[in-house]
Amino acid sequence: MVVRGKGAPITSCKTVTLGESEYLPDEREVRHIVTQDAEGPVEWATEPIAQYAHQECVKAGAEAVLPTIEDRFDSPVKNVNTEVQFDDDGDSGARIVVKYTVWTQTWERAVKSTPNIDFDDLVAVTPQSVQTTIELVGEKYSCDVPVFIRTTDASLL
Repeated sequence: MVVRGKGAPITSCKTVTLGESEYLPDEREVRHIVTQDAEGPVEWATEPIAQYAHQECVKAGAEAVLPTIEDRFDSPVKNVNTEVQFDDDGDSGARIVVKYTVWTQTWERAVKSTPNIDFDDLVAVTPQSVQTTIELVGEKYSCDVPVFIRTTDASLL
């Protein structure tokens, strides 16, 4: 089941560094590692700075969701984490997904671990969206990303 968060939207700000990526100002692109092995980078790719910044903006927004949920519950949550999802083009259709995971033991189907919060309560406090502003290579970029909650059943073998 996937539902949209019903809690008040949040905002976040972050300065993002390129790390091992390289900004190419004349092309307004970012060159980044696609694959690497033990000896270092094997394959590089470039993409427009606006697309790269949007992806980083969404990731920065996702970092703010779980601490907000924990603040709203006034305690740490168990078996709940976040992930970022993008459509195939890596730009449009971005969303943040809060995963509510119930772990079971396969051969017994016995529940081994569940979140320490009720799913409906999680939906009520999870932000509807995150509006994030990042600073990257001296420029500001903003995004507004919806937040969804998904139940997940995971099995331990």
